[in-house]
Amino acid sequence: MSTEEVVSLSADTYEERWSNSNNKVYYLNLSNNQSQWEKPTEYKELILLKVYPVRASHLLVKHNQSRRPSSWKQAEITRTKEEALEIISAFRKKITEENVDFASLASVESDCSSAKNGGDLGYFGGPSKVKMQEEFDRATFALEVGQLSEPVESASGIHLILSELVKLGLAEYEDNRDKEIIFIYWKKPNEWADLIYKWVFDNGLVNTICTVFELIHGENTEGEEFHNLDERIMKKALNILNKNGKAQIFSGSNPEELGVKFY
Repeated sequence: MSTEEVVSLSADTYEERWSNSNNKVYYLNLSNNQSQWEKPTEYKELILLKVYPVRASHLLVKHNQSRRPSSWKQAEITRTKEEALEIISAFRKKITEENVDFASLASVESDCSSAKNGGDLGYFGGPSKVKMQEEFDRATFALEVGQLSEPVESASGIHLILSELVKLGLAEYEDNRDKEIIFIYWKKPNEWADLIYKWVFDNGLVNTICTVFELIHGENTEGEEFHNLDERIMKKALNILNKNGKAQIFSGSNPEELGVKFY
């Protein structure tokens, strides 16, 4: 093999990925789809995976090109993308120059239902199953702790993102998640069922169909107590609603296919 061939093979683009089965990082060569455990020493670009989750808050301003141009504040959002950018830029100025509290502003102005929690989205990224839109993920992981982002555009709208907590190491995160799971399980399934149905009723979703995945991880449930709820607990709650005649569950092999219609 010639020197030129060695350089050509080694100077490719790699993506750092997480192996759930081996519980460690591996590297995928995007040029030839070959993976390896060892970190490459030469590359055109190394796309780093953050192997730890973060916790962040955001303030979302939607516009008429948003994936869902409606919110808890407004049934139909007609503002343009340019107008949304002007609004979000003004909010950023309030926070950075006028010392307006981010959570207080998000609780009133954000078009995301996480507004009720001051924009707090909880943990996401890394080995966590909770993923955000790619643009949102990349912007969040680029922030230092306590740093406020520039306006970030995604399919949902335009965001300001505040990285609030220290980016935890994997072991610390798993320990923290254990504590959170204990808290999550503290509610009884029938209490979760009541909470979920109240959200369905309050949002006019009776006689509509959605997937279990949308209930657990969907944009519309961000900020709700059951957002990111353990799948097993969610299914128990939905089975209770099914027995009570308030829901019908449609079979599927995973949460993305498992559907539910509310009555």
